[in-house]
Amino acid sequence: MSGLKRLAGRIGATLTDNPLQFHPTPPEVVRALLTVEARRLAAVLNGGPIWEPACGDGRLAAELRRAGFRTVESDISAPPSGTGLPLGPGQGSGPRRRARDLGGPAIQDFLSGARRAPVVVTNPPFGDDGAAFIRRGAALELHYMALLLPLGFFTAAEKSNRDRLFAALTPARIWPLGFRPDWTGQGNPVPMPLAWFVWDWTPGLSRQHGRDPERGPRGEPYARLYAPVRRT
Repeated sequence: MSGLKRLAGRIGATLTDNPLQFHPTPPEVVRALLTVEARRLAAVLNGGPIWEPACGDGRLAAELRRAGFRTVESDISAPPSGTGLPLGPGQGSGPRRRARDLGGPAIQDFLSGARRAPVVVTNPPFGDDGAAFIRRGAALELHYMALLLPLGFFTAAEKSNRDRLFAALTPARIWPLGFRPDWTGQGNPVPMPLAWFVWDWTPGLSRQHGRDPERGPRGEPYARLYAPVRRT
């Protein structure tokens, strides 16, 4: 079987067994982002919280708090049963888990719910759902959004709508991961390179304010692609 067929089979099995694409984010993935974006995040937040709208079992948000940031968390559902993954201190297991920390129910669909904070850092579902997250972030008038996505997200074959999405909502910065994370900790790293895509729309602090991207000599929008960020 070719490598592409094996990859397609793995993706198909994943979507069948895990339709909400619950993939806990290893802490080193969050730390890699913070090595290059922590100072910017602090300036944008100005003391406010980071919203993690696809929080799963809370691992990404926990790493942000370990770095000194405040967080609010939500997700479309509780983590899937049978994952063997802990929810974390105080999260409980019912549909209103973490209600005390959030100031409201934690069960919320990012694609239709209200904005909880203007700054988002999350590991969203990939594919068309990832594109929907980008559009929703713009619709919610977020000031800053960092999404963990496949490095080739905007170059997916037969996805001309991704070209239009890139032109309309161009990220400011792309930070490739210099390593392949292992969602489960069982020695099975993800089969594709990933990157942190950052949209920086902060009023008064960003050249992207007003959604106007940086442009090349022919007027084409472009994102700044940086050297890979390493595991720390």
